[in-house]
Amino acid sequence: SLEEAGNRMSELSLKLKSELRSQRSARASSASVSPVPEANVANVTPLSVDDDLDAFYVDLEDRFRGDEQSVKDRLTVYLPQVLEASQAGQWLGALDIGCGRGEWIQLLGENDVVCRGLDLNQIMVNECVEKGLDVMSANAVNYLAEQAEGSLSVITGFHVIEHIPFPASLKFLEQCFRVLADGGLLILETPNPENLDVGGHNFYYDPTHNNPIPPALCKFMLESAGFFNIEIERLNSTQSSFADSDDPNVSVLQSFISDRFMVPPDYAVIARK
Repeated sequence: SLEEAGNRMSELSLKLKSELRSQRSARASSASVSPVPEANVANVTPLSVDDDLDAFYVDLEDRFRGDEQSVKDRLTVYLPQVLEASQAGQWLGALDIGCGRGEWIQLLGENDVVCRGLDLNQIMVNECVEKGLDVMSANAVNYLAEQAEGSLSVITGFHVIEHIPFPASLKFLEQCFRVLADGGLLILETPNPENLDVGGHNFYYDPTHNNPIPPALCKFMLESAGFFNIEIERLNSTQSSFADSDDPNVSVLQSFISDRFMVPPDYAVIARK
Protein backbone atom coordinates (compact mmCIF):
# COMPACT_ATOMS: atom_id res chain seq x y z
CA SER A 1 0.00 0.00 0.00
CA LEU A 2 2.84 2.37 0.81
CA GLU A 3 4.50 1.62 -2.52
CA GLU A 4 1.23 2.26 -4.39
CA ALA A 5 0.73 5.52 -2.51
CA GLY A 6 4.29 6.58 -3.32
CA ASN A 7 3.80 5.85 -7.03
CA ARG A 8 0.56 7.80 -7.00
CA MET A 9 2.26 10.77 -5.34
CA SER A 10 4.98 10.70 -8.00
CA GLU A 11 2.37 10.72 -10.76
CA LEU A 12 0.54 13.65 -9.16
CA SER A 13 3.80 15.53 -8.70
CA LEU A 14 4.68 15.12 -12.38
CA LYS A 15 1.20 16.29 -13.42
CA LEU A 16 1.48 19.33 -11.18
CA LYS A 17 4.91 20.25 -12.58
CA SER A 18 3.58 19.83 -16.11
CA GLU A 19 0.68 22.16 -15.36
CA LEU A 20 2.96 24.75 -13.77
CA ARG A 21 5.27 24.57 -16.77
CA SER A 22 2.33 25.11 -19.13
CA GLN A 23 1.24 28.14 -17.13
CA ARG A 24 4.76 29.59 -17.20
CA SER A 25 4.99 29.02 -20.93
CA ALA A 26 1.64 30.75 -21.43
CA ARG A 27 2.86 33.73 -19.40
CA ALA A 28 6.05 33.92 -21.44
CA SER A 29 4.15 33.83 -24.74
CA SER A 30 1.78 36.61 -23.73
CA ALA A 31 4.27 38.65 -21.72
CA SER A 32 4.65 42.37 -22.10
CA VAL A 33 8.12 43.90 -22.07
CA SER A 34 9.28 44.92 -18.62
CA PRO A 35 8.65 48.55 -17.71
CA VAL A 36 12.01 50.05 -18.68
CA PRO A 37 12.12 53.42 -20.49
CA GLU A 38 12.23 52.90 -24.24
CA ALA A 39 15.38 54.97 -24.65
CA ASN A 40 17.33 52.49 -22.56
CA VAL A 41 16.34 49.39 -24.53
CA ALA A 42 16.12 50.69 -28.08
CA ASN A 43 19.44 49.18 -29.12
CA VAL A 44 19.26 45.96 -27.13
CA THR A 45 19.19 42.91 -29.38
CA PRO A 46 15.68 41.34 -29.29
CA LEU A 47 15.55 37.87 -27.80
CA SER A 48 13.56 34.93 -29.04
CA VAL A 49 11.65 33.01 -26.38
CA ASP A 50 11.84 29.25 -26.20
CA ASP A 51 8.93 28.48 -23.88
CA ASP A 52 9.87 24.86 -23.20
CA LEU A 53 13.53 25.56 -22.40
CA ASP A 54 12.68 28.59 -20.25
CA ALA A 55 10.13 26.57 -18.28
CA PHE A 56 12.55 23.66 -17.92
CA TYR A 57 15.22 25.97 -16.56
CA VAL A 58 12.83 27.52 -14.03
CA ASP A 59 12.07 24.02 -12.71
CA LEU A 60 15.79 23.20 -12.69
CA GLU A 61 16.54 26.27 -10.58
CA ASP A 62 13.74 25.36 -8.17
CA ARG A 63 15.18 21.87 -7.72
CA PHE A 64 18.93 22.50 -7.52
CA ARG A 65 19.47 26.19 -6.67
CA GLY A 66 17.20 26.25 -3.63
CA ASP A 67 14.12 28.20 -2.63
CA GLU A 68 14.10 31.99 -2.82
CA GLN A 69 14.61 32.56 0.91
CA SER A 70 17.62 30.25 1.13
CA VAL A 71 19.21 32.05 -1.86
CA LYS A 72 18.58 35.44 -0.23
CA ASP A 73 20.13 34.17 2.99
CA ARG A 74 23.28 33.09 1.14
CA LEU A 75 23.56 36.43 -0.66
CA THR A 76 23.48 38.52 2.53
CA VAL A 77 27.25 38.02 2.79
CA TYR A 78 27.67 40.62 0.02
CA LEU A 79 25.40 43.26 1.54
CA PRO A 80 28.00 45.16 3.61
CA GLN A 81 30.22 45.86 0.61
CA VAL A 82 27.36 47.04 -1.60
CA LEU A 83 25.87 49.17 1.18
CA GLU A 84 29.28 50.75 1.74
CA ALA A 85 29.57 51.47 -1.99
CA SER A 86 26.10 53.00 -2.05
CA GLN A 87 27.05 55.46 0.70
CA ALA A 88 30.48 56.43 -0.64
CA GLY A 89 30.76 59.27 -3.14
CA GLN A 90 28.35 59.61 -6.03
CA TRP A 91 25.98 56.65 -6.29
CA LEU A 92 25.35 55.73 -9.94
CA GLY A 93 23.26 52.63 -9.49
CA ALA A 94 23.65 48.85 -9.53
CA LEU A 95 23.11 46.16 -12.14
CA ASP A 96 22.58 42.46 -11.45
CA ILE A 97 23.32 40.25 -14.44
CA GLY A 98 21.54 36.90 -14.63
CA CYS A 99 19.16 37.99 -11.88
CA GLY A 100 16.97 34.87 -12.11
CA ARG A 101 14.06 35.06 -9.67
CA GLY A 102 15.28 38.44 -8.37
CA GLU A 103 16.37 37.45 -4.86
CA TRP A 104 19.38 39.79 -4.83
CA ILE A 105 17.40 42.72 -6.22
CA GLN A 106 14.76 42.18 -3.55
CA LEU A 107 17.41 41.98 -0.84
CA LEU A 108 18.99 45.24 -1.99
CA GLY A 109 15.56 46.90 -2.17
CA GLU A 110 14.87 45.89 1.42
CA ASN A 111 18.06 47.81 2.27
CA ASP A 112 17.12 50.90 0.23
CA VAL A 113 19.44 50.16 -2.70
CA VAL A 114 17.83 50.26 -6.14
CA CYS A 115 19.14 47.69 -8.62
CA ARG A 116 18.22 46.79 -12.18
CA GLY A 117 18.33 43.17 -13.33
CA LEU A 118 19.00 41.40 -16.62
CA ASP A 119 18.11 37.84 -17.52
CA LEU A 120 17.68 35.80 -20.69
CA ASN A 121 14.89 33.64 -19.25
CA GLN A 122 11.64 35.36 -20.18
CA ILE A 123 9.59 33.48 -17.59
CA MET A 124 11.88 34.64 -14.79
CA VAL A 125 11.83 38.18 -16.17
CA ASN A 126 8.02 38.15 -16.22
CA GLU A 127 7.82 36.88 -12.65
CA CYS A 128 10.27 39.56 -11.49
CA VAL A 129 8.20 42.25 -13.20
CA GLU A 130 5.07 40.89 -11.51
CA LYS A 131 6.89 41.41 -8.19
CA GLY A 132 7.51 45.05 -9.13
CA LEU A 133 11.22 44.63 -9.83
CA ASP A 134 13.09 46.56 -12.54
CA VAL A 135 14.13 43.61 -14.70
CA MET A 136 14.45 43.20 -18.46
CA SER A 137 15.43 40.63 -21.06
CA ALA A 138 18.80 41.40 -22.62
CA ASN A 139 22.11 39.84 -23.56
CA ALA A 140 24.55 41.09 -20.93
CA VAL A 141 27.42 41.99 -23.30
CA ASN A 142 25.08 43.77 -25.71
CA TYR A 143 23.39 45.68 -22.90
CA LEU A 144 26.66 46.76 -21.31
CA ALA A 145 28.01 47.86 -24.69
CA GLU A 146 25.12 50.33 -24.94
CA GLN A 147 25.79 51.92 -21.54
CA ALA A 148 27.91 55.00 -21.03
CA GLU A 149 31.44 54.62 -19.72
CA GLY A 150 31.65 54.97 -15.94
CA SER A 151 27.87 54.92 -15.54
CA LEU A 152 27.44 52.30 -12.77
CA SER A 153 28.73 51.92 -9.21
CA VAL A 154 28.12 48.18 -8.76
CA ILE A 155 27.79 45.18 -11.09
CA THR A 156 26.96 41.73 -9.73
CA GLY A 157 26.56 38.33 -11.32
CA PHE A 158 25.82 35.24 -9.25
CA HIS A 159 26.43 31.94 -11.04
CA VAL A 160 26.60 33.65 -14.42
CA ILE A 161 30.17 33.66 -15.73
CA GLU A 162 30.31 29.85 -15.98
CA HIS A 163 27.45 30.09 -18.52
CA ILE A 164 29.42 32.37 -20.85
CA PRO A 165 31.79 30.85 -23.45
CA PHE A 166 35.40 31.84 -22.86
CA PRO A 167 35.93 34.46 -25.62
CA ALA A 168 32.63 36.13 -24.75
CA SER A 169 33.50 36.08 -21.03
CA LEU A 170 36.58 38.21 -21.73
CA LYS A 171 34.43 40.74 -23.60
CA PHE A 172 31.93 40.62 -20.74
CA LEU A 173 34.61 41.51 -18.20
CA GLU A 174 36.02 44.24 -20.42
CA GLN A 175 32.56 45.80 -20.68
CA CYS A 176 32.04 45.53 -16.92
CA PHE A 177 35.31 47.40 -16.41
CA ARG A 178 34.37 50.09 -18.94
CA VAL A 179 30.87 50.70 -17.54
CA LEU A 180 31.90 50.83 -13.88
CA ALA A 181 32.91 54.21 -12.50
CA ASP A 182 36.32 54.68 -10.89
CA GLY A 183 36.18 52.85 -7.57
CA GLY A 184 33.26 50.76 -8.83
CA LEU A 185 32.62 47.31 -7.41
CA LEU A 186 32.31 44.02 -9.32
CA ILE A 187 31.12 40.85 -7.56
CA LEU A 188 30.98 37.52 -9.39
CA GLU A 189 30.09 34.22 -7.74
CA THR A 190 30.60 30.84 -9.42
CA PRO A 191 30.91 27.13 -8.48
CA ASN A 192 34.29 26.24 -6.99
CA PRO A 193 36.05 23.40 -8.87
CA GLU A 194 38.65 23.15 -6.09
CA ASN A 195 35.92 21.02 -4.52
CA LEU A 196 36.15 17.84 -6.62
CA ASP A 197 32.53 16.92 -5.97
CA VAL A 198 31.54 20.27 -7.50
CA GLY A 199 34.07 20.25 -10.35
CA GLY A 200 33.47 16.64 -11.34
CA HIS A 201 29.77 16.19 -10.59
CA ASN A 202 27.48 18.90 -9.18
CA PHE A 203 28.59 21.48 -11.75
CA TYR A 204 26.91 19.44 -14.48
CA TYR A 205 23.48 19.47 -12.88
CA ASP A 206 23.01 22.58 -15.00
CA PRO A 207 23.25 21.62 -18.70
CA THR A 208 23.74 25.27 -19.69
CA HIS A 209 27.06 25.50 -17.84
CA ASN A 210 30.23 25.63 -19.92
CA ASN A 211 33.43 24.85 -18.00
CA PRO A 212 34.24 25.22 -14.30
CA ILE A 213 36.55 28.20 -13.72
CA PRO A 214 39.34 27.75 -11.13
CA PRO A 215 39.64 30.74 -8.76
CA ALA A 216 43.16 31.64 -9.88
CA LEU A 217 42.08 31.72 -13.53
CA CYS A 218 39.04 33.87 -12.77
CA LYS A 219 41.24 36.32 -10.86
CA PHE A 220 43.68 36.46 -13.77
CA MET A 221 40.81 37.14 -16.20
CA LEU A 222 39.73 40.12 -14.09
CA GLU A 223 43.30 41.41 -13.88
CA SER A 224 43.55 41.18 -17.68
CA ALA A 225 40.37 43.26 -17.99
CA GLY A 226 41.96 45.98 -15.83
CA PHE A 227 40.58 45.29 -12.35
CA PHE A 228 42.78 45.51 -9.27
CA ASN A 229 42.52 44.79 -5.54
CA ILE A 230 40.86 41.47 -6.36
CA GLU A 231 39.78 39.25 -3.48
CA ILE A 232 38.69 35.61 -3.62
CA GLU A 233 36.11 34.54 -1.05
CA ARG A 234 35.26 30.85 -0.71
CA LEU A 235 31.67 30.47 0.41
CA ASN A 236 28.69 28.36 1.43
CA SER A 237 30.53 25.51 3.12
CA THR A 238 28.13 23.09 4.82
CA GLN A 239 30.65 20.43 5.85
CA SER A 240 32.67 20.34 9.03
CA SER A 241 36.28 19.21 9.05
CA PHE A 242 37.45 15.93 10.57
CA ALA A 243 38.45 15.66 14.20
CA ASP A 244 42.21 15.36 14.60
CA SER A 245 43.54 11.83 14.64
CA ASP A 246 46.60 10.51 16.47
CA ASP A 247 47.19 7.97 13.69
CA PRO A 248 49.49 9.63 11.08
CA ASN A 249 48.11 7.42 8.30
CA VAL A 250 44.53 8.43 9.11
CA SER A 251 45.61 12.07 9.40
CA VAL A 252 47.11 12.03 5.89
CA LEU A 253 43.93 10.52 4.48
CA GLN A 254 41.77 13.05 6.31
CA SER A 255 43.91 15.89 4.97
CA PHE A 256 43.62 14.52 1.42
CA ILE A 257 39.82 14.28 1.64
CA SER A 258 39.44 17.70 3.31
CA ASP A 259 41.60 19.45 0.72
CA ARG A 260 39.61 18.01 -2.17
CA PHE A 261 36.04 17.43 -1.03
CA MET A 262 35.42 19.75 1.92
CA VAL A 263 36.47 22.95 0.17
CA PRO A 264 33.56 25.44 0.05
CA PRO A 265 31.43 24.69 -3.03
CA ASP A 266 31.27 28.29 -4.29
CA TYR A 267 33.65 31.23 -4.48
CA ALA A 268 33.35 34.90 -5.32
CA VAL A 269 35.78 37.29 -6.94
CA ILE A 270 35.33 40.80 -5.60
CA ALA A 271 37.17 43.50 -7.52
CA ARG A 272 37.47 47.26 -7.84
CA LYS A 273 38.05 49.44 -10.86
